[in-house]
Amino acid sequence: LFNPGRSYEHFLLALLFPAILHLALCVAVVGAFGRELRDATVQAWLGEGRGRLLVASTAGKLAPYLLLFTLYGCLGLAWLAGVRGGGVAGSATALVLGQLLLYLAYAAVALLLVAATRNMASALSLAGLYAGASLAYSGATFPTAGGSLFVRLWSESLPFTAYLKLQ
Repeated sequence: LFNPGRSYEHFLLALLFPAILHLALCVAVVGAFGRELRDATVQAWLGEGRGRLLVASTAGKLAPYLLLFTLYGCLGLAWLAGVRGGGVAGSATALVLGQLLLYLAYAAVALLLVAATRNMASALSLAGLYAGASLAYSGATFPTAGGSLFVRLWSESLPFTAYLKLQ
């Protein structure tokens, strides 16, 4: 099953580290922006931007999450590749950049869900559904080649699938 070392530890942890992290990031971002809506502090938060664009305020709020989860991803990669001896087949720099882009994509989806639903609970539910199903639909553990058109399209629409191809 494309696991020449026959190590389930390396196979599963390489999938689970980024899967858990992108799910946690998605929920954290929904929580950060959803609280602004829930607590009716959006205007005050945007006012703190002192006339800066909405994009700048949003990027400022997202940056700590992106940096923190990328750091966690780097630590997970260091654990697997260095401490557990799995190594990296290719460029570790490309994997770290790929993780940053993965987290950025899921943060954007989380922000979109908050904006679309304008409800923290609904956005959290949808974020959990979207990000939580990523591992199952990525094609890493279960093949999607023989799946229905929906399964194949859903798999290709997930940022996690693209990251796993890079990995």
